[in-house]
This record gives sequence, structure tokens and C-alpha cells, in this order.
Amino acid sequence: MCFTIACTTDMRGYVAVNMGGMRLRIPEKNLDISGESWLTSGLDTLARNTDEINVRFGVAQLRSVPGLPAGREVVGTLKYLDSDAMARSVAADRDMAELLWSRRGRFRSYDQLTRVRGSPFWRMSGEPGSKISFWEIVRMPPLDGNVPSDPFGFWIASCNGVVDSKTGMASGGSCLTHLYVGEVRLRFWLDEELIPAIDSLRTFLTAEIHSWIENDHSKMD
Repeated sequence: MCFTIACTTDMRGYVAVNMGGMRLRIPEKNLDISGESWLTSGLDTLARNTDEINVRFGVAQLRSVPGLPAGREVVGTLKYLDSDAMARSVAADRDMAELLWSRRGRFRSYDQLTRVRGSPFWRMSGEPGSKISFWEIVRMPPLDGNVPSDPFGFWIASCNGVVDSKTGMASGGSCLTHLYVGEVRLRFWLDEELIPAIDSLRTFLTAEIHSWIENDHSKMD
């Protein structure tokens, strides 16, 4: 199901957005407009049937995130979720964490544990592929008993990387994770070497997106 997203670019460097049941005022610098010609027509009021928008957090913004290496960007997709879609997404998080915790389903071979360099976190993986390997980043090795009630108290991100033909080890990991703010989900990519700062990064991104949420419709003009 798609929702109308009405956008107006103002002279102050913001784009006013009506996404589903939410109102947002997003800085132009945070819009990843590559391939998005509907956002490049100056001050015209535009409309498009969509429920998501691509966003980017640049080097200058991320400089303030504690522990994050300098010179990095984070890109992702901000997606509006109605109540049913939100419930399905949260349930999928819980199901995935439970499968990983118990090493069932697609994770049944994930019995290898290695530390993420520079952090208290762990890689969980199976045997690497011949060219590409996949793994999950978790906060702790799975223990006896139930998975933590909050999936993000266990799972951090899903990653993949190129397998070195000499060592058989994957490197250059690119990771995908997400977070929720109100009725939107931000799904974003980051290099594995940024994982040690993931909690600071998630706090920063949550605060930034929360600051975009605009409830006073008079400010959307």
C-alpha cells in the first residue's frame, strides 16, 4: 500500500514532507536525491505516491558521534509504516532474533563465534562461501534460555563481505540494520568497522529523525 508524500522545498534549506500519517521537515542535506528528480524542481509543490524516502547523514554531521571514525557517511531508507506494517516488522525482528539465538532455520549452521575487533560484540556465522560470506553481529553469544525480549538487546546487524582466497576469511564487511522512530523505520547501511560505535550512532540517528517530525501543520507552509 502506498501513501501520498507531498513535498515543498523552502528557502531555508528544508523539505517539508507529508508521509502517510506523519509530517516531517527534513534538511535538504539529509536527502539522498540521486535518481529522485521529483526533489530537484526548486520551490514547486510536488507530489508522489510513495511511502519511503532515501536519506544520507554526512561526514560533518557524524563527526559528533562518540567513537565513530572520521570521514564516514551513513545512507539509508526512511519508510512510513502503518500500524499493521509496524506490527509485522516488529514481529519479524523478534522471529529473526529467536531463530538466530536458537540457531534454527536459515541460521542452523551459524555455530562460529568470533569477536568484532575493538568492541564487546560478536560475529555469528556459518562456513564462509567461496566468494561472499554472510554473518550476523550480536551483543552476546547465545545462552541457554530465552532470547532477550528486546531483539535489539541481542541482534545488532546483518553483514556480508568478500572472502579472501588465501585466508578463507571475509573482510570489508558491509552491514545492514534498522531502528524505529514513531511511525517510521530507518534501514541503514554501515561498514563493519563502525559497529563498535553502533549504540552512539543509533542514539544520534534517532534524535536527528525525531527532530524532523513536525506536528504543527502551520510550519509546513
